[in-house]
Amino acid sequence: MRTRSYVLGEVTDSQGVFLGSIHPVEAECFLRLNAASTAQLTVSDRHPMVATILDPGVEGLRARLWLIRFTDSTVLKHRLLEGQIGNPTGSGRRHEVTIPVVDDWEWLTQIQAVPNPASPISAQGAEYAHYVGPSDTRALEAIAANAKRLGLPWNVAASEGLGTDGSTDLRIEPLATVAEALSRDRLRLGFARRMDELEWDVTVTREGAYPRPLTPQSGILADWEFLLQRSTRTREIVGGAGNGAARELAVVVDAAREAAVGRVMEGFTNAQGAQAGADLAPYGRDSLRDAGKKASIVTELRETSWFRFPDTYNIGTGVVLQPIPTLAIEEVITEIAITYPRDGALSIIPKAGTANADPEARLVKHIGALTAAARRAERR
Repeated sequence: MRTRSYVLGEVTDSQGVFLGSIHPVEAECFLRLNAASTAQLTVSDRHPMVATILDPGVEGLRARLWLIRFTDSTVLKHRLLEGQIGNPTGSGRRHEVTIPVVDDWEWLTQIQAVPNPASPISAQGAEYAHYVGPSDTRALEAIAANAKRLGLPWNVAASEGLGTDGSTDLRIEPLATVAEALSRDRLRLGFARRMDELEWDVTVTREGAYPRPLTPQSGILADWEFLLQRSTRTREIVGGAGNGAARELAVVVDAAREAAVGRVMEGFTNAQGAQAGADLAPYGRDSLRDAGKKASIVTELRETSWFRFPDTYNIGTGVVLQPIPTLAIEEVITEIAITYPRDGALSIIPKAGTANADPEARLVKHIGALTAAARRAERR
């Protein structure tokens, strides 16, 4: 069975009016879970679309990228991403222009979640917006409230009660922040423009799962790095509203974990954004869940005739990874790298998991979390 695949770009104006197609000499596309997907298309500087893309008087140009695959008598056309064209760059050596594209998911990073979306910015009357319930409920309610605040053409889906119960407190920060809880629950926050319409659908979904474990013997599991995290806390002290002696405090205990570990291990969660008198247990449970024993893995996978994008997997697809016979880890596809090189041999490399055993990378992540916590503690 002969197969030919390539990446096709379509350029439109800010209103979605088609301007022209791009058949790149090479292309890279990175699809990501709960983050903005990106792509780069390289074309000759004599390509007919270059003049429009480089015109300093034209704003808001967009591109839609497709995966085209010919297999004998069938043709697959699958939309990879769609969004605004970024900052093009040129190369004199090859007389080429590289055109970056950022998926519309980026829009979630450009809208702020404010404490009181129903009131003017000058009269917020609150420090935090509080959302409670399953993680998809919290995310969708926050997005819907702020889309309504600005009159954005976003169609926000109704919650299906997916994910774990908890609390989310938002204090003038990007809406994309709500994706953190969704990622922990292996849920996908979708944000995509409706075809031929200037409206965007916002959804939270739990994608399907690949039915069989992936092992090195399957030919799919290529390279991996796994991390087995031991439990680091058995009970969590939660600090809620108030300051000093008036600070509200609560403790959440995982008695079963404490008995299994054989010692008391305490941690502290700063939930100062909680409302006075609010139940602090969800904050403690969230922290204890993150501090429990768990295995995680990051791996590159190989495509085969029975494991192929997008027929059998996509971003967010659940997989069971079994790098060694005694360890099976449930993860999801978190990134798909699609490369169309100059020789035309398109390659697709999916990645699963988020484990990182590198101490420096983990330190950077920890510092980022501390910075975010300090920012939330500031008074505005």
